[in-house]
Amino acid sequence: MVRSDALSVRQIAIVLACFLSVVTAACSASAPTPSPTVAKAKATPTAVVKKMANGQTAITVYLSEPTGTYQTGTATLTGDGDKTVVVVDVAPSMPISQPIHIHVGACTAVGTIADKLADVVLGKSTTEIAKPIREVASGGKVINVHLSATEIRTYTACGEIPAL
Repeated sequence: MVRSDALSVRQIAIVLACFLSVVTAACSASAPTPSPTVAKAKATPTAVVKKMANGQTAITVYLSEPTGTYQTGTATLTGDGDKTVVVVDVAPSMPISQPIHIHVGACTAVGTIADKLADVVLGKSTTEIAKPIREVASGGKVINVHLSATEIRTYTACGEIPAL
């Protein structure tokens, strides 16, 4: 009978399977769980366009993140002659300043920056853009909130701006 000190393929497979089951259990036990307030993604409501009594146009864009793991809120664009005021309110608020922009594209395919908005601070941002609302809401644009300046590619909320 020949004795071998080397492990057989079967023994190695058993050891690896045991190791993987321990790692999987450890990882799933320590993985963060989603906040109870955003447990499951919901469809983002359609933006609302209304004409106000003073003749100005206001658009309420609903912001959400497709997986339901980050922020939700609203961005209200109000036309005021040759300028547009954008007021953003998102929750939960982050303890850091969050860049926010109007981008060309869609929430599923964000393109170049069309307008930079004032950073979201503690869930709020107000910006006056030197463009009429018809130019800002010309179609094919989104409002996009970023996690932070250092994590600019991580989007926490997005909403599509309808064309007027």
